[in-house]
Amino acid sequence: MTELYFVRHAQPDYRQGVNSTFTLSAEGMQDRMKAAEILSDIRFDAVVSSPYRRSLDTIEPIISAQGLKVKTDIRLRERDNPGDGSNSREMFIKRWADFNFHAKKKHRSDPRHTERIQGQNRSYRNPRNRSLNNNKLF
Repeated sequence: MTELYFVRHAQPDYRQGVNSTFTLSAEGMQDRMKAAEILSDIRFDAVVSSPYRRSLDTIEPIISAQGLKVKTDIRLRERDNPGDGSNSREMFIKRWADFNFHAKKKHRSDPRHTERIQGQNRSYRNPRNRSLNNNKLF
């Protein structure tokens, strides 16, 4: 059976860069080590990540410890934050409850999000050459 683990990026440092290049804050650097410790007993066959720097920085200790390489996929990126408070916990819950929900026309939830993940599921083969296409995520 294939098991998938989703790891959200640690806290970014929003002071420099743009959405795709934010590094981790000091707290985020500590949190990534905690995540690596929590996941240290799990042997991963493969890792797929957003190419955003904060995501790659978050999983770096995990992949380094296991000698893994990361396959990046832009479809796993985070939507841009328009900076108007629309990334609050309440909005996060609304977006995940309804993929068609959007607060503004310029910042809408992508209804294809499920398809993106399922596309990864269909198209990716792990190093042991087992297809992931028989597992449904939703």
